[in-house]
Amino acid sequence: MSASARYCRQFGLAPVRPERWELPAAGEQETLGDLVRRFDQIGPETMAPEVFGTPGEPPAAGARWAEAVLRAARALRSIGVEVLQDVPSRPPEAVEATLRASRGVGPFVAGLLLMYTGGEDFVRGDVHVRRFVASATGRRTVPADRAEALVRATAHELILAPRLLDCLAWEHGITGTGVARPPAPRSPDGGAC
Repeated sequence: MSASARYCRQFGLAPVRPERWELPAAGEQETLGDLVRRFDQIGPETMAPEVFGTPGEPPAAGARWAEAVLRAARALRSIGVEVLQDVPSRPPEAVEATLRASRGVGPFVAGLLLMYTGGEDFVRGDVHVRRFVASATGRRTVPADRAEALVRATAHELILAPRLLDCLAWEHGITGTGVARPPAPRSPDGGAC
């Protein structure tokens, strides 16, 4: 998020999003094409320290992050993604595979992109959601597909968008708030292992 704020400051863009779960109008967004052009205009050697560098980090870290962002932007454009609204029209697996293939942007970033741009039925059974569902069901672990199905079914029962419940579970999982740790396995004599 701090890189996004620095990017907006660097190029005089307003970092305004009226509602967290509502995407800004496509015509009001900086496109991936705009991002690539900015890299071409001022060069990665300027983008790295000005936008992607973090105080206290070695300059090489900002350079690696800048290169990864540029590769990811180009990769997403190759599958027809220019603005946020383009992401949900692509299969989540294609978005994830494209970002993985771009090197440097891993499943965590892909998951965030899908979570913030996905359709209302989007649920991602990542480690945080799986941990939350395991805690809620009293299990040590829950497979990703089962966690996704349970979150989706629970959301429908509560008359909520599955994506909203996914996000809430994810936030609880990442912060650890409201999530009991799964029970410790028991030994045959009844004591904790």
